[in-house]
Amino acid sequence: MPTILSHPAVPLAVGLALGRGWISRRLLVAGMLASIVPDLDVVAFRLGVDYAHQFGHRGASHSLLFALALGALAALAAPWLGARRWVAMAFVSFACASHPLLDMLTSGGLGAAWWWPFSEQRLFFPVRPIRVSPLSLETFFGPRGFAVLRSELLWVWLPCLSALWAAYGLRTRLPPFHVTSNGVFKPVAKAREMGLYCAAFVLVVAWHVAGDGRLASTIGVIAAMGVARFFQLRRTGPDGTPIVALEAGVLLFANPGFRRAVERIPLAEVEQVKIYGPRGNRYYRFALAQREALTLALLQHGAAEDAVTHLLQQALPGKVVVAKPPATIFEQVRGEA
Repeated sequence: MPTILSHPAVPLAVGLALGRGWISRRLLVAGMLASIVPDLDVVAFRLGVDYAHQFGHRGASHSLLFALALGALAALAAPWLGARRWVAMAFVSFACASHPLLDMLTSGGLGAAWWWPFSEQRLFFPVRPIRVSPLSLETFFGPRGFAVLRSELLWVWLPCLSALWAAYGLRTRLPPFHVTSNGVFKPVAKAREMGLYCAAFVLVVAWHVAGDGRLASTIGVIAAMGVARFFQLRRTGPDGTPIVALEAGVLLFANPGFRRAVERIPLAEVEQVKIYGPRGNRYYRFALAQREALTLALLQHGAAEDAVTHLLQQALPGKVVVAKPPATIFEQVRGEA
């Protein structure tokens, strides 16, 4: 079995990843304790119960039914745990069930009686990378115990931490845009990408240690991805990717709806800007002094379009005309309003 130091890692990572909105502190602690409870069956050794008995170590207490029963108790205590009943039951049941699942990944002992009482068969997974922890404290505080902790660090803690980091990055919701004095920008997803890079790196290391992968080549690919992203951040700047920005008297207008990705329009050439179309699908027609008029579209959130309109009104005072929403599709295409 993994040690009692590592069993709580799974509910801890899942609880922190879900956040306080779902998992309260009390429920998180309850889940961590539930992940240890199945190993209380070691008292069976002192009571003379055989290891292979259904109530021996890794027996009934390591079953799915036991985990569901513990979850039901958590549901009854849900008001005190500060969670909804179904959330308390699901989280505590998962936390308790994670214990026998980890035991089924260990390299020794008997398997877990996962399907008790319907079957007393002890089960293991086909792949068992985690070193089994010795039951004797004297053996644990020695070279074998150190090897067990190193194995658990690699196969339990590192995957949990990487999954937590990746989940935190994915859970972090970025605003669709932000406004500065120089323009309207899409924010940079730094935390999200760092979490994904961390998760990928940890999985690569685990794959290599297992003897199935080539560490140098795979790390090289991840490093190349990181370097490419670094230069991309340098190119876009700390504000992110510009939607509409001002740079040395030039208007940078992201134009995903047309062939060119970014239109560069000198402010001195702009005679008038006409904004028309429904909110969320507006068009910007630039009347220019030295070339043909440009009709551009942002294809952005309606609030971002409002911010762009405000920016244009400040940069081009008296030259921005906001037309009323068109009544027909023909007016929208022709810009008639």
